[in-house]
Amino acid sequence: MSKKLRNYTEPEEFVSQFGADALRFYLLSSTAIGEDYLFSDKGVQESMRKVIANLYNSLNFFKTYSLKPGFEDSKPGFESVLDKWILAVLKKAMNEITENMDKYDLTRASRVFIDLLDDLSNWYIRRSRGRFKEEGKNKQEAVAVLKYVLLEVAKLIAPFAPFVSEKIYQELKGEKKWR
Repeated sequence: MSKKLRNYTEPEEFVSQFGADALRFYLLSSTAIGEDYLFSDKGVQESMRKVIANLYNSLNFFKTYSLKPGFEDSKPGFESVLDKWILAVLKKAMNEITENMDKYDLTRASRVFIDLLDDLSNWYIRRSRGRFKEEGKNKQEAVAVLKYVLLEVAKLIAPFAPFVSEKIYQELKGEKKWR
């Protein structure tokens, strides 16, 4: 890419099309800091799809099927195998992210989110849909676990995607009302 030849897409276009978080996440996850960047327009789009959109879709699922605002949160349940599994996946991801951040390896730390969010949306949420449509303790536990996981992910992803993180955290904590 050359500034003189203008053979690159303007950053403002990425920000207006995909958001600042997608661009920021791509820059942090694509190439190790200190090495030459191999920038790809499709890479920003993929970061948007695999990370930012996945996170928003998980939040929207939660808002659609969660209990009404004002419901007192229950502790995350441990009876469902799916709940145990996603909490173990989250704990493993938290450890990996923390370990890599402590080493200042932002590239490896950010790449953990791709697998974590894939597991959350494509495995946990898909397999738990029936539980969210039920009434009773099973639904309460599923809602509590999903809310807990989303809040923890929002905290973890804040250095990589601060705008998405803040929006999710505010909505889940009730500081902003949804629909």
